[in-house]
Amino acid sequence: MADVSIDIKRVRNTNYAVPGMLSSLDRSEKSVNMLKWRIPGEVQNRRDIRNRLAAIVRDISRAEEMLGKIYRITEEGINQYSETERRLDRKAGSDFI
Repeated sequence: MADVSIDIKRVRNTNYAVPGMLSSLDRSEKSVNMLKWRIPGEVQNRRDIRNRLAAIVRDISRAEEMLGKIYRITEEGINQYSETERRLDRKAGSDFI
């Protein structure tokens, strides 16, 4: 049977980058919302800009939600994997005593 090994530190370090990405998405969402207030209403209506900006905000919000889920799932997976590895190491150690 092949050994399965995950570099937990590497996965955890990569996952730590996600909150920064979420923060960046949040800033982008706020910027797009602010942009709606800077464009005159008649221009927004004429070119359907209002609806396009609203769609962009919805897409950013969905991306934030999905990325947040990925972060939480990855964190939980890392924790479960680490605990399982510790239990197996303890069991393997006790089998040799």
